[in-house]
Amino acid sequence: MSAISEDDFRGLPEAPLAKFLALEALAREKLLELLHAEEDETLISIAKQSYMSTVSVAAKMLKVDALVRAESRSSTLGAGFDTFFKKVVETTTELQLSAHEFLNLYSVKVSKTTREKIRDQIAIIRDFVSEHSFSDAHKKRLQTLLDALDTELDRPRASLSRLMLILGLIGTVSAGAVGMVADIPTAIGTITALIGQQKDEEPKRIEDLSQEVKLLPPPIESTKEEAP
Repeated sequence: MSAISEDDFRGLPEAPLAKFLALEALAREKLLELLHAEEDETLISIAKQSYMSTVSVAAKMLKVDALVRAESRSSTLGAGFDTFFKKVVETTTELQLSAHEFLNLYSVKVSKTTREKIRDQIAIIRDFVSEHSFSDAHKKRLQTLLDALDTELDRPRASLSRLMLILGLIGTVSAGAVGMVADIPTAIGTITALIGQQKDEEPKRIEDLSQEVKLLPPPIESTKEEAP
């Protein structure tokens, strides 16, 4: 039993650790939804086993060594769901805290302002496709690609490789359909520049955030009352 669809798998990030974290979060979300809605103990047991198998295989395939080592030392799968789930939470928390810069290397957080500018360019391409002599097949293909670009922009962090692949396909399909025309390549170039600018600005935003964290007051240490 697997509640994760083919479309879910296709939407995962490129980087291995990011892919593992996204897959585990998705599997956990679907499991919790089922646990909330289901009362049949057999189905609940199957769902838990499915979650454990999915995360365990993902850890091995994507080389999440911390979780793989924990399993080999303690036979976590044999120890039961609660033990396994606790170890997964610990591992994913460590990965999120220690590897965020590596995970962000292959993706970009698109701001609302930049997203609006990119969507202005998408609208230009859509209008051009609608108004010019593309075949129905080419129009459908281009609109599908533009929809995929829209979807990618809405992700918390958009995949850089997926964005570039979609933009490249838009350029190839449009050029093959009516020859090289100025409007679409210009819009693609503008979108690419906006994405590049957004990615270039990330180190400064991370540094600014780090400086803000340094300005926070230190935690208040608890004091033990002396025994009389």
